[in-house]
Amino acid sequence: MGEVNLELLMSHVMRHRARRGQSQREVAAELGLSASTVCRVEQGQAPDLASFSKLCRWLGRDPAVYLGGVRKKLVSSEREEISSELSWMLSSLDVMSPLEVRTRLESLERVVREEQP
Repeated sequence: MGEVNLELLMSHVMRHRARRGQSQREVAAELGLSASTVCRVEQGQAPDLASFSKLCRWLGRDPAVYLGGVRKKLVSSEREEISSELSWMLSSLDVMSPLEVRTRLESLERVVREEQP
């Protein structure tokens, strides 16, 4: 399958799953994968081709983003997604634990860093 940017895939899977409030088992069931496959991807291990394809569709991302070291600039829709996430976080600070706030901010920070040229 060629070289896969596993760190970026891992980050996107974890962020998307957390945003949807799903467990690894729920994601696995939705995609027809094993929970251990989702767990391994979130630990930075490469999935097989079929699993990779399912994950890309679930993420709504072109597989080329993760292949061959392809990097792309943060596109408008991703900027809007991050802006939306930050707005939600700011409006929810009174009900979020400090750990949850920190975790979400670190996730967003990683995505922004990874997408910069």
